[in-house]
Amino acid sequence: MILATFEPYSRRGLGFTAAQQNGATCLHHDLIESALASRAIDNVHVFADPRVAPIDHAAVAELNARLGRSALVVCRLNSLVKRSQSEPYVFFCRAGQLASVCHLRASVSPSLFPICAVLHAAAWPRLLADCISLLLLAQPYDVILASSQAGAQAFRSALADAASLLASQGAEVAAARLPIVVQPLGASSLDLPGLDRSTARSLLNLPADSVLALYFGRVSEFYKADLFPLILAFRRARDLAAHPAFLVIAGQCSDPDYAQSLDAFAGTLGLAGNIRILLNVAPTVKTLLFAAADIFVSPVDNIQETFGIALLEAMAARLPVVASDWSGYREIIADNHTGFLVPTLWNSPAAAHASWQAPYWFGPTVEGEIAPHPTVDSPPLTDPLPRLILDPALRASFGQAGYDRFHARYSWTAVLPRLVSLWSDLRQRCPHPPQFPPTAHSGYQSFFAHYATAVYDTAWEVAPNYGASPDLRDALAQLAEKWAPGASSLLCRVASSPTTLGQLQAQYGAKPVDLLIKRGLLSLVPGPCGSLHASTSSPTLPDTSEA
Repeated sequence: MILATFEPYSRRGLGFTAAQQNGATCLHHDLIESALASRAIDNVHVFADPRVAPIDHAAVAELNARLGRSALVVCRLNSLVKRSQSEPYVFFCRAGQLASVCHLRASVSPSLFPICAVLHAAAWPRLLADCISLLLLAQPYDVILASSQAGAQAFRSALADAASLLASQGAEVAAARLPIVVQPLGASSLDLPGLDRSTARSLLNLPADSVLALYFGRVSEFYKADLFPLILAFRRARDLAAHPAFLVIAGQCSDPDYAQSLDAFAGTLGLAGNIRILLNVAPTVKTLLFAAADIFVSPVDNIQETFGIALLEAMAARLPVVASDWSGYREIIADNHTGFLVPTLWNSPAAAHASWQAPYWFGPTVEGEIAPHPTVDSPPLTDPLPRLILDPALRASFGQAGYDRFHARYSWTAVLPRLVSLWSDLRQRCPHPPQFPPTAHSGYQSFFAHYATAVYDTAWEVAPNYGASPDLRDALAQLAEKWAPGASSLLCRVASSPTTLGQLQAQYGAKPVDLLIKRGLLSLVPGPCGSLHASTSSPTLPDTSEA
């Protein structure tokens, strides 16, 4: 089985890269690595256009070297249609990309490939508009993969709203047309052989005699959690326990001003010697932090959070967890068994206000606008911490229970067989090879072909358009080679013998041929039935050349 995706791979063994910027990206990288390492799938093909997103070839080479084979393959985006006709792909993407991928597929063939879209977050500005598109474009072999019941419920509500809007316009489409499968995702253990708590603390220069509480996640009040209440709760817990305690806040941060305000707040509370804030840390430092910690704390209350990879990593590290009773968090943590869940409060007027403004926003501002309003109940956030600080046996009991729960439910060994079974089912239900309808949908060909005088035919001949002078031909060939590699050879072929447009495109690819025609170095000669005076809008399949 081969997964196809648009998601770039950028993780490297050392250093902070784009792969560590958010949980969804980390999860995507973990899944690719684990699925390939276990040979649960054969290959992953990443379709990319370097003009849109840079390709980290070094990261790809590093992963393939670790795997001992070229399992992760970077392909040109314009080869997707051609490859899909021979490779039985399952397309893997984020739920926020699903409408675009469905649109791409609809412009070529509805059976080009099945799609599995992972619901990392159920909030983005055009959510309702995308749901309308999905109800119209999704196929029976597509699925939304939700990592939690909470996330699935949110997306079902959005699909139901979309179906109601369509019904109000006379289009009866069932919201259940796009199935949502709830399947918790996995995480990798953060293990370093021979690493114990005292060694990790020594390497990080953290106090050896304190109970250490760790928050690891995005350091952002708008897109993860406001951490001021955590610092205040820690201060109260330390005083109640009357025992040495230390708090580490670490993770990705793009707002240094917010991090500085957290630090200043801690200083105001007299915690300057009891807290450390570490931003944008490398993977090795992350591993050391989990090894050094005694307690993991995560007071998340943001609507972009549907699961919680950091909680899984904490459980894999045998840490008791104090987490908010929020979204998928409550499905991961067994309250009073692997940790404690802290009550949260929802603000309905703020959500209603954000709902009507959401279509106006661009980027992840929906979460940011709603973020100040939901609340983690402050006193209950304090209550579990003194108990865990003072009771090492309770910490050990919760930590072991969490470790067992992680390996039974959330390790990649447990998760991957269920994912592979789902992907195999989607692949079997999707016709292969793809069936190409006589008329493509949603294509610029059908929208705009009538703008031109005529639509050219690949059977037309191509002729040189720069005169008979050899000197001029050679000079133009050198210049054209700078425009498109291989262009000089292309010009020589046209000059030496009659050639059709289709023959040139088959040998050199469409882009360099079209470029030389557009810039006037080549011209098209219509055949006996051809004419430059009759426009047509007959559809053609998109270019599938590698050029």
